[in-house]
Amino acid sequence: LKCLPESHATHGGYCSRRSLVQNTVTLAGLLVVNPSMSHAVMDPSKNAKGTLKELSMEEAEERLRTGRASVDYLLNNYDEICEVGGDNVRRYLGTVGTQSGLFGISKAMKTLADKADDIVEYTELSREIEQCIEQADGSAYMAIFV
Repeated sequence: LKCLPESHATHGGYCSRRSLVQNTVTLAGLLVVNPSMSHAVMDPSKNAKGTLKELSMEEAEERLRTGRASVDYLLNNYDEICEVGGDNVRRYLGTVGTQSGLFGISKAMKTLADKADDIVEYTELSREIEQCIEQADGSAYMAIFV
């Protein structure tokens, strides 16, 4: 999929609305004609990060450790990461792409809730973490347009 020739594109090489709609319709058509493409997203065996499968305690603990490492890296290298833009910050937050250790962290925290000594405190802390990620994601998203 690509934009129409430059004569049909808007300023800065961005796709025109017509091109965007055509690409969207083409993509939707491909998914209808070739459902195996969309099946790869829905079939946990074909999903590399396993977002649709149940996490074991060990997998949840590992995802939590990896998420913590992502946060540490983001905080220690924030200026460098910000230079690339807001979407790069969002990549480290796990809200864009699937490479961050924070990707799917809510699911890991829900799995680990079974091990919590105080479920109320754990649930409040989990929700606070999710809110912090959502707020940081919103700020990083808004920074794209500044």
